Amino acid sequence: PDLLLLVELVGHSGLQFDAEFTRHDGLFLEVELVELLEEDSLLAELGPGFRVFMSHYDEVLADLTPLAGVKGPRGPLEPPLWTAQSAQCPTHAFRIPGLPVWGVQFHAEMPVEEAIGLIRERSLVRPEHYPDPEGTIAQAVSTPELWQRLVDNFFESALVP
Repeated sequence: PDLLLLVELVGHSGLQFDAEFTRHDGLFLEVELVELLEEDSLLAELGPGFRVFMSHYDEVLADLTPLAGVKGPRGPLEPPLWTAQSAQCPTHAFRIPGLPVWGVQFHAEMPVEEAIGLIRERSLVRPEHYPDPEGTIAQAVSTPELWQRLVDNFFESALVP
């Protein structure tokens, strides 16, 4: 059977990163969906976009073509497609066509209380990164329904032959 995979983008993935990219540490951003494939139901039923917590200091470079041609369980991989972006970052989610493989960079799994705690804690350590922590906290949204929809969609998509 195929390996089912839903991962958060991390620096250990072998992808290239832009460390000079504007940080998105402790922000709630509007993410919009792009390039959805018909068979891509991971992001289905999420509307045209959603607000979600971000916490990263770098950006996976938009060129994922180095992954194309890598031998996968069904032969060479197709180039991955970016499926979510924001005005601040073009690389919030991707999909490898033809396989149950997705990657997301946002944190829908994080309870809003935990996100607010991180913002408060980090604003004490790095006040230059958080000029208005209370303003950021005022934009906080709770995303358990979003997270549950992603998890449900993942298992429904991954279990479809």
